[in-house]
Amino acid sequence: MHWNDSRHAGFTSGMPHLPVAEGYCQINVASQDQDPRSLLALYRRLITLRNAEPALIEGRQTHVRHRGALLFFRRELQDRRLLVVLNMSGDTQLFRFSELGPKARVLLSTSLDGHDRLCDHEVRVRAHEGVILVRE
Repeated sequence: MHWNDSRHAGFTSGMPHLPVAEGYCQINVASQDQDPRSLLALYRRLITLRNAEPALIEGRQTHVRHRGALLFFRRELQDRRLLVVLNMSGDTQLFRFSELGPKARVLLSTSLDGHDRLCDHEVRVRAHEGVILVRE
């Protein structure tokens, strides 16, 4: 684990048995901890959302389906419905949804922006982005 930008990436004060990776001075836990849009921040947000959202813990999941480069599935628990949409391409894709009804709100974007925005029948999913929508 690259903890920081110190010698041996903060892993040990001695000589490590494996070399540290190139770029550890920029890519490490300490630097990602300061970046609100880092991969570490995304993992923290995903864990927080999962712990707060019963539909993600014990909800029923539909089969994963696709429309072109978009993969999507629903998670449901009682009247709570979430839709997870993943863009597997390098281009922005438009996803028209009927699975949630006419309106949905973005709970989380893997880009860590645009959450809580309202969508009316469709959502733009950027290149390699994933979004979690909830029925409004």
